[in-house]
Amino acid sequence: MRTTLTFLVFPIMLGVVAHPSAQEQVNVLIRKLGSKSFAERETATRLLKERLDAVKALKDALQSKDAETRTRAAEILEYLDRAPVRALQTSVKEGRVEDFIKLLSVWPEGKHELDAWAALREFVRVLADLDHKHERGKRQRLILLTEKWKDYVPATMTAQEVTELTEADIRRSYFVRAGEVDIDVSRAKGQNAIQCGAVFVVAGNMRLLTGDPQIIIAGGNVELYDRSECARTLIVSAGDVVLNASLGDSLVICRGKVQCNGYLGNVRIIAGKTVTCKREPQDCRITENESHPFGYVQWSKDAKASQSPKK
Repeated sequence: MRTTLTFLVFPIMLGVVAHPSAQEQVNVLIRKLGSKSFAERETATRLLKERLDAVKALKDALQSKDAETRTRAAEILEYLDRAPVRALQTSVKEGRVEDFIKLLSVWPEGKHELDAWAALREFVRVLADLDHKHERGKRQRLILLTEKWKDYVPATMTAQEVTELTEADIRRSYFVRAGEVDIDVSRAKGQNAIQCGAVFVVAGNMRLLTGDPQIIIAGGNVELYDRSECARTLIVSAGDVVLNASLGDSLVICRGKVQCNGYLGNVRIIAGKTVTCKREPQDCRITENESHPFGYVQWSKDAKASQSPKK
């Protein structure tokens, strides 16, 4: 009986040894950062760059007596710290708009701000170039928009909800990252409000009753009301778009349907569903039922359109 118990316990003990805890794995890799073997140091560095759970131990390794360990730990920490930047850049490169929105709408204020702004500018540039290319060089709707933001970085604002009561300097342009935006200056009662030239990246719905936004990228619906007069504006929405405002020299891309109640002049609209216009569009290009705009925009869980795009 004793012999049987011994053989039962022994495999269990072997299992514990063969499968060290995550923390033990990290500790082993960190010790190898200072190995005499270059191959071991390189392998440990590569593996630790895949371990977000190693951050605390790597920070402790910055105090190591071994110079090689300190140097490599600092390199890995910097790499891990910039993981969101790489993810943002990848979402732009692959046209994954909703991933882009999810990352940027909650971007922490003051963290890699120039990288976040550069990714936003690159996204706009790609869409502007594609719009220009598909017009065979005849239209340049967003050329002035891309030029405006070339060397200028607006003030940043990060919040769960932005309204007309959100404290802002009316003289400044803002790069707004938010969960929801609902701005109606008629309710402001003398408060400052975000007005013209703002850039919005919104996780949910975006509603604007006044002002002249330059860029709106939203994970939900976008509504612009009749007190807005927008020109050279980019709107990208993973929901529906309602335009009660006048819109000119602009590009609108949405996953859902677009309803236009105001004046449209030299506007390209690409919708995943239908587009309805109460007023006759002037010199506009409208595409319906397009699930893959420009062959670039990738909506999440995209299914192939059941019918060919209508132009």
